[in-house]
Amino acid sequence: GPLLSSCCPTSSSAATRYGRRGDGLRRVSTDASSQNIFRSSRPRRIILVRHGESLGNVDESTYVTTPDWKVPLTARGREQAREAGRRLRSIVAGDGPGGGPPHHVFLYYSSYRRTVETFREIEGRLREDD
Repeated sequence: GPLLSSCCPTSSSAATRYGRRGDGLRRVSTDASSQNIFRSSRPRRIILVRHGESLGNVDESTYVTTPDWKVPLTARGREQAREAGRRLRSIVAGDGPGGGPPHHVFLYYSSYRRTVETFREIEGRLREDD
């Protein structure tokens, strides 16, 4: 199956939209009766990735005409995101049971255009079949 099984944007409205589509999102209670479930749901690792180079990174005057949340990636930024996806794929490849691929990889990102574009490039590399 695909390496990437669940994707989670950080805005609550987007997370709700994903939840209704039934993509495997779940709420884990942290009360005392469910501590065993919570412990078993902890991630093996957390990896932070910054968005790729944006138009605002190369030309600050972009912010005069474009709201911050609408600033796109440059071509170089898209390539940086693809490379990040390739590296992430190699990092998590042995994180699953018995050293195989993991059952789930969760990606959290903001609704800013450059982070969504970065996510899409990373997601594409994680979904690739070798």
